[in-house]
Amino acid sequence: MKSLGCEQPVQQVVLAQNFSFKPALTYFLQVKVKNEMSQLKAYPDAGGGSGDFANLKAVDGFIELPAEVTDFKAGQVFRYYPFRQ
Repeated sequence: MKSLGCEQPVQQVVLAQNFSFKPALTYFLQVKVKNEMSQLKAYPDAGGGSGDFANLKAVDGFIELPAEVTDFKAGQVFRYYPFRQ
């Protein structure tokens, strides 16, 4: 995430919808973030995957999903890497 100017995650967000990713890889899921009742919620916008650069202007940043899990539930908290500070 150094290329985004982030030395470490700036925030954490709550996953707003269930999401599944089967390969045993760390996945940087593109998300749109909304402030709902003083809680930052991340809405998945997978686009063409974590390497899809065309979709980047439609999202707010990434959340980091760990490799050892395949099903991610709404309400779980993940590291968030925003594009803008």
